[in-house]
Amino acid sequence: MKKNNSEFLQFQKEFKKWQTRFGLNGYQVYFYHEDIDGCFADINVTQNKRVATVRLDTKTSADCNVKKSAKHEALHLLCASAVP
Repeated sequence: MKKNNSEFLQFQKEFKKWQTRFGLNGYQVYFYHEDIDGCFADINVTQNKRVATVRLDTKTSADCNVKKSAKHEALHLLCASAVP
């Protein structure tokens, strides 16, 4: 199943909501909608530059919930922010 652009926009919106709730507004976040092997979404954080790259897979199964995936990746950002 291919994820469409509206789902990608929903993913971004949900991630930003949790980013704000977690008080992580000091990060520059870049979003990509591309093929990823082995997962629905992922995040790469460069802590010293306060940059996060968040990706949503374009081809995922029907059981992928973009809102839950966005929250999950925002939690990874929260965990990364706690590491000195």
